Amino acid sequence: MNSTNPKPAEDRKAGRFGAYSTVIMNHGLAIVTGIALMTVGSKIEIPFRPAPQTMQTASLMIIALGLPPRQALMAVASWLTAGLVGLPVFAGTPQHGIGLAYMMGPTGGYLLGFLLAAGLVSPWRAGVVRLCVSAS
Repeated sequence: MNSTNPKPAEDRKAGRFGAYSTVIMNHGLAIVTGIALMTVGSKIEIPFRPAPQTMQTASLMIIALGLPPRQALMAVASWLTAGLVGLPVFAGTPQHGIGLAYMMGPTGGYLLGFLLAAGLVSPWRAGVVRLCVSAS
């Protein structure tokens, strides 16, 4: 190694795989955080009649407005997949069933609508941010 031309500090810190591994870790952390937020939100119930309300929708909007479109979709799709394989991540699970049986019930369409909402809201937010930045 030439002492007059040392490697940049970011090359030494990035490790073997460079900045790519850092990006993968950040994406993974965002997706896992989204899954956790959706799970916690689904367990918080606000008693209303005839059906109790949960914080799932608020959690979804936080994810859709806070993450880039691909990460938001991946977080919601991963949460749905976790529920599909039988993890108790949905509201009312495991009392009202788990897995595919729960998703085929009356709230299955609503749960799939979460994926649609993330797919629409997150790109909309990204477009609004781009529009605001280009206007200033």
